[in-house]
Order: sequence, then structure tokens, then C-alpha cells
Amino acid sequence: MKENVFDTSSPDAQGTWLKPISADSFDAEAYAEYCAGLEERCRRFWAASDGTLVYRRFRIPQVYAGKCRDMELSLGLQLSALKQSMEFAMDIPNFLEPWYGIGMVPTAYGAEYIWNGDLAPATVPLFSTVEEALDAQPVPLEETPTGRHILNMVEYFLEKTGGKVPMSFSDVQSPLNSASYLIDTSEFFMAFLEDPETVMKLLERITDLITGF
Repeated sequence: MKENVFDTSSPDAQGTWLKPISADSFDAEAYAEYCAGLEERCRRFWAASDGTLVYRRFRIPQVYAGKCRDMELSLGLQLSALKQSMEFAMDIPNFLEPWYGIGMVPTAYGAEYIWNGDLAPATVPLFSTVEEALDAQPVPLEETPTGRHILNMVEYFLEKTGGKVPMSFSDVQSPLNSASYLIDTSEFFMAFLEDPETVMKLLERITDLITGF
């Protein structure tokens, strides 16, 4: 019998040998019971004045790279990781994440994802200054191709798991992080010193976009 071997040349080696599984072959009921069994530990931790919780995240590298374009493959890889994670002692269960890059906010301003090979999607700054970004009128994120894809992915994950598996609804970046994708980085951080009020106005607008989504 051939043993599974980690690819130690990979910067994210722990998931390199896991293969995707179908949603039909994943026991969502069993995983829900497993999660429920850990809830009491978490409750005790939050109620205590000190203590430690152990969380071992099973992160499949392909899910957070080019494979995020394929929601069926992304789910299959993540379910494989969740199934494997149950064999290791921990206090916090792993969860699903319909991850689709971190350039969500720039797409509201007209940016498009750039796919380089099988890497995670990227965006390029659209504006030279904070003032230019404030003058632009973003559309609601759910009206962008990226926003629609994320919402469809969330629905797909919920449908295939019956809503029984814990899930984070996406990798929502902070307004500060999102703004750094919109504007030339050097100009953006200089604006914190030169015109912080204008920066705050932009961050507030981005916050409204994210919370609305």
C-alpha cells in the first residue's frame, strides 16, 4: 500500500495529497454532530477568564489559488479536508469557505480579475489618488460578475451540504485592505498623512459597499 506523502517543496504542503470528494459521499450529518460535540468546549472557553482552544486549519492550497474558479472542485477539495480534519484532536471545527479572491471591492469600480496561470486572481489599481476613487461611482457588489459568482457559490455550497456544515461566506477584506487594491499604494498611504479626512470618506464608502453585500 502506497503511503500518502506531503510535497515538502510546497509552501502549503498539508493539503497537497488530498483529493476532492463528491458532496454525495460526504456525511454532512456526521460532520454536524462532530461540530456539535465541540460547541461545549467553545462555550466554556468564552465563559472562562483564561484558557486555550486548539484550532488546526486544514487548508487546501488549490482552493485559494486558480481552482477557486470551479465551485464544484472547490467544494470537493474542502469537503475532503473537513473529513480528514475529524481525525485530529482539536477544539474548533474546520469550516467551508466559498473563496473567490480578495479583489471583490475593486470590481464594484469596474476592475476585472486577472488570472495568471493557476494562481489566485489579482487586480490592478484603478486610481492614482484617493480623490479619484471618491469621484468614481461604484455599483452594488451583487451586480458585478464577481459578486454574483460569490453569491452563487454560497448557494451552491449550502445546497450541496444541506446547510449542515459551518461556512464562512467569503474572505471579506477590511475596508483598508480593499482600498489598497483600488489606489496606487504609495499615494494611498501618503494620503493618510496628507489628507486623512478624505481617506476616511473613502473607507466609509467601501464599508457601506461591503456591509450592503
